[in-house]
Amino acid sequence: MVVKVARILIVLAVGIASALAGCSGGSASPTDDGGACTSVTAPTACPASPPSYNGEIKYVVANFCAEPQCHGSSAGVSVHDFTTLKGIVDDRLTFATEAARCPSAMGMPPAGYPQPTTAQRLDLVTWAGICKAPNN
Repeated sequence: MVVKVARILIVLAVGIASALAGCSGGSASPTDDGGACTSVTAPTACPASPPSYNGEIKYVVANFCAEPQCHGSSAGVSVHDFTTLKGIVDDRLTFATEAARCPSAMGMPPAGYPQPTTAQRLDLVTWAGICKAPNN
């Protein structure tokens, strides 16, 4: 069990680090806040007031990840179903890593689709990767 937890932590750390590195170079993709995709620096610990699933997270996922995009129950092209909290929690490491990356670095959503703001991406990474996707 300890080895499994250690592997998960290593995968999360490496994934987020490489995702963050991907945002700092290459061609920038615009975000809905009008700027270029910038690095997302996740906190080292879950903040006292973490992003809320029922507040910020659910809205961002519904508008940029799930219906009518790719990761919804009726999308038909996705291996991830992010229409429910359980769907996100079951694959939260992938969710956090992909949310941290810029589209030009193979992040999600892909280039050409509407993009969340940098602040929204930070909320996704913090909530799923650092705070372990609480049902709040």
